[in-house]
Amino acid sequence: MYDYQDANGKYMFREFFDIVNQNDEGFTTYKWQVFDNNEKYGEKLSYIRLYAPKGILIGTGEYLDDINLEIASIIKKDIELGFSLIVFFCVYFRILWF
Repeated sequence: MYDYQDANGKYMFREFFDIVNQNDEGFTTYKWQVFDNNEKYGEKLSYIRLYAPKGILIGTGEYLDDINLEIASIIKKDIELGFSLIVFFCVYFRILWF
């Protein structure tokens, strides 16, 4: 696995080892196969950490597209809430002053 390259030719597992050798933990991005689709690759953000008592690497990752969708959903909800509050206060002050 040490010589495995992602879709862009990046030696991702080598980078994992470099990260933990320098800082014991860190983040990296790389291309990884999207679920069960052999032809589609997505950019992944992963966190890697050295578990020193056993001398092993532990990591987790998430596709950046999924992160971006979640952020867009949160922003949309915030915009909707903000708009609702503006409408509420406009109606409230209109009733209060007229």
